[in-house]
This record gives sequence, structure tokens and C-alpha cells, in this order.
Amino acid sequence: ICPTGYNGSNCETVSRNKFLGTWNVFEKGSTTNAMQYTLNIIQGPKITDVQIRNIYNYFTTINAYVGGANGDSLFIPNQQLQGKIIFGAGYISSNTTYGQFGSINMSYEVIDTATNIPDDFGYYPSDLSAQSVWNK
Repeated sequence: ICPTGYNGSNCETVSRNKFLGTWNVFEKGSTTNAMQYTLNIIQGPKITDVQIRNIYNYFTTINAYVGGANGDSLFIPNQQLQGKIIFGAGYISSNTTYGQFGSINMSYEVIDTATNIPDDFGYYPSDLSAQSVWNK
């Protein structure tokens, strides 16, 4: 069993490192049109922490953390900033097009604090919204 923030056969890999970098985002929210943009994920202060820059093509920087059994999940805790609330979760995966750890399926929601209108990206499947897809 590896210490928190590490994985691999000898616990030699920092789990968050596979999330770091520039990602191309493809998404359509429950109240916004389809859009494509880039975001960056950088290291946060703790071994499991990351910061996401430009998520929703809006937020300057939000805090998130990496977890899950193999360090393959990304969690955005509920936070309020820049006039909106954001929260969500997703997982990283490998595929033939983008290679090892080249894709993240992210479900999240953004709520405008002025209007209280949510924009959902697959967080609540009952509203028929779709996950945000991030590719490296």
C-alpha cells in the first residue's frame, strides 16, 4: 500500500503528475453552447493538490486534488470565487488517440451566484447534460 499521493509497483510515482499539463477541453453545458478551449493543471501545495487554470474558460485558478485507489481521480471541492460556485469530479484514462493518461472525463457544475442558475456538465445525469472531455 502506497502513501497518499503515490502509486506504482514501488510507490515511486507521484499520482498528480499524470494530470499536470495543458489540456484541450470539449464541452457543452446544460445552459451554455458547445465550446472548445485550453486549460492548465499545475502542482498545488500538497502532494495530492493541483490547481486548474481556466476551467469553464472563465476561472483564473481553482483548487482540486487527486485521489482514488490508483490516483486516477480528480476532485474539485465546492468553492466559491469570481461570482460563481464550482464543484465536480472526474477520472483520467488512456486511449489509442491520446496515449497513456491522455484523456480526462470530467463531471462538474458551475452555479452563477447572482442568478442561482446552474450550468451542468454531466454532474447530474438526470438533466441529460454530458461530461466535459479533456485531451492532452
